[in-house]
Amino acid sequence: MFYWKSSSGFRTHNIFLETTVNLGIFGFFILLWMLYRTFRTIAKGIFKDNAFKNSYIQVGIIGSLASFLGHNQVDYFWQIAQIAGLFWILVGAGVCAHNLAKGVRN
Repeated sequence: MFYWKSSSGFRTHNIFLETTVNLGIFGFFILLWMLYRTFRTIAKGIFKDNAFKNSYIQVGIIGSLASFLGHNQVDYFWQIAQIAGLFWILVGAGVCAHNLAKGVRN
């Protein structure tokens, strides 16, 4: 628990470093697995021959998530609830777009 043990309360500059320091190598691999599965699920419907007519939404969501993760390589924003919430909203919207492309309805 780097954040709680450091006297100044500083955080690391990187989402992967922060996760590894706080949760260990096991937490780091869980984060990598989660990100891999998220990107794979969203991108699955884009590259098919009979692509969903709104696959541009999925491309936009992947681009947004990639830019979010790219920015988190130089700054750490997971502690801000609004920004972390936006990330999870994008993940949910991407999975819903994937389900619409498959024709799954709830």
